[in-house]
Amino acid sequence: MFNEKYESEVSGRLSGPYTPEFDTSIKEVILFIERNLIIFSESIALSQIQNEKGLTQTLVEILNLNVIRGFSPFWFEKEYMENPDRGDSPSVDIGTLKIDNSGNVINSVVLGNKSFFSIEAKRLPTPGSNREKEYVIGSKNNGGIERFKTGKHGSALKHSGMIGFVQKNDFKYWNKKINEWIVELAQTNTKSDINWYESEILIPKHFEKTTAQLISKHERMNNSYISLCHLWVCI
Repeated sequence: MFNEKYESEVSGRLSGPYTPEFDTSIKEVILFIERNLIIFSESIALSQIQNEKGLTQTLVEILNLNVIRGFSPFWFEKEYMENPDRGDSPSVDIGTLKIDNSGNVINSVVLGNKSFFSIEAKRLPTPGSNREKEYVIGSKNNGGIERFKTGKHGSALKHSGMIGFVQKNDFKYWNKKINEWIVELAQTNTKSDINWYESEILIPKHFEKTTAQLISKHERMNNSYISLCHLWVCI
C-alpha cells in the first residue's frame, strides 16, 4: 500500500508559489488526520484542555484509537525522537510509523522503523510574550516551519506536516497573517544560515467549517527541499 520509492530532491531555487504533490501513502495519512480532527474538535469542546501538549496528546489518542478501529497501516507516536541513538535528539510532536496487519512496525528499506511523516503542532495564536510568530520562527531557530528548514525535524523526509490548533480568529486570518510573516522574512531576514523566500507562503487547498488544509514548500539549510501539509482545526 505504501510507496517505498522516493523521488530525488528538486534542484534549483523556488521561483513562485509551489503546489507540491504528495504520494499515495502521504495522502492517506493526511486524509485520516483531517477526518479525525473533526472528532478531536468535538471532544476538546467538552474538556478544559487548552495547552499545546495536552491538545497534542488528546489528538494522538484519538488518532490511534481510530487506527485500531479502522485497521489503518500506520501509527502515531507522540514526542517522537528524530534520532533515538542520541539522548539529546530533537523530538517532533507527532511521528507517523508504518505497521503491518499484525500491528508490527514495518522496516522500510528507505527509512527503517522511523517516522515517514513528521508533524509539528502549534496553537494559533501562540500564547506568551514575544512568541507571536512561533508557527513560523522562534528563539534559537525553534519556530514550527523553521525546525523543518533547519533539519531539526524531518531531515530525511520530502514531506511532513503541521497541525494548527486555531483558538482565535479564523482560517483566512491565519493564512494571511502567516504569509505576511514569511514575506517579511524573505525581505528582511538577516540570518546568514537560513534563507526565506516569498514562494514559501502557505497555499490553501480548502477551508471547511472545522478544518482547513494548506500546503507549502521550503528550502532547507542544506539546499534540499521539504513540502509541508498544514492541517488546521478550530477548537
